[in-house]
Amino acid sequence: MLEVKSLAFTHEGQNQICFPDISLCNNEGLIVLGNSGSGKTTLINLIAGLIKADSGDITFNQTKYNELSFDDLDIFRGKNIGLIFQKPHFIRNLTVLENLSLSTHLSRNKVRKEIFEETLSEVGLSEKINMRPNELSEGEQQRLSIAMALVKEPTLILADEPTSSLDDNNCNKVISLLKKYSEKKGCKLVIVTHDSRIKDLFKKRISL
Repeated sequence: MLEVKSLAFTHEGQNQICFPDISLCNNEGLIVLGNSGSGKTTLINLIAGLIKADSGDITFNQTKYNELSFDDLDIFRGKNIGLIFQKPHFIRNLTVLENLSLSTHLSRNKVRKEIFEETLSEVGLSEKINMRPNELSEGEQQRLSIAMALVKEPTLILADEPTSSLDDNNCNKVISLLKKYSEKKGCKLVIVTHDSRIKDLFKKRISL
């Protein structure tokens, strides 16, 4: 269960942002809609434990964020949360496989040896395993970004504008992939976006 209650955050020199409460069970997806500057990325960063709120509570898998230090949050995030950013971040001199391996190492997450090839197969990149990110198309790079989040077998996926730079075909592929994985693994999925193409694809949605 993911529960967000009475959450508020203030960026320096700006008005405080107050967020709606969220309650999300396993195998559920949530769309968070909002224009640029509405606080969508801030919400993702709060739920990921990258920043701490002014007030309010976040509880995930019976773990209360307020009770954890930043170091403990880093460890917790590495074991439980998969992050997908709007702009993929790769080490360009490393291959697709090496980028996946590095992502698990940096998160201090122990994974099964088979998980790399399994995950690349799920995102349709098995044949690209020895290529470098700059040799991939934009849609393939976004799928690699998703693979880097999924390879840890997270129980919560947080995606920040994962379709904003994609055409309709790749947009549909990315959302279908995320929904399929969430349903298959029984994990929770939160997507923040201003992309109107996907707003009706999830039963649960809130606006900022």
